[in-house]
Amino acid sequence: MARKAKATNQNFLKEAISDVKKELNRLNISRKKLTSKLNLATKSLLSTKATEDRLRDKLSLLIAKEGKIRETQSNIKTSISKLKSRTVRVKKIKDELSESD
Repeated sequence: MARKAKATNQNFLKEAISDVKKELNRLNISRKKLTSKLNLATKSLLSTKATEDRLRDKLSLLIAKEGKIRETQSNIKTSISKLKSRTVRVKKIKDELSESD
């Protein structure tokens, strides 16, 4: 009878060990899947960060160019105003000369 109890205990232990091994395998597979997802997410995040950095650099260049363009635009407006003023003076002088003839 002791042998039967011992055999039953051994079978129970074998089944328990088998169940633990199955659970361990399932957990290992789950861990590998999660690690893979984490690696993909990390790569995606790094790629997005690199894209963001490139776009930020391009934006900085565009802002710098915009500043130069605004400065040039201001200079051109000033030049146009001066030319208009000179044109008005020349026209005035021309009109005065025409009247004196």
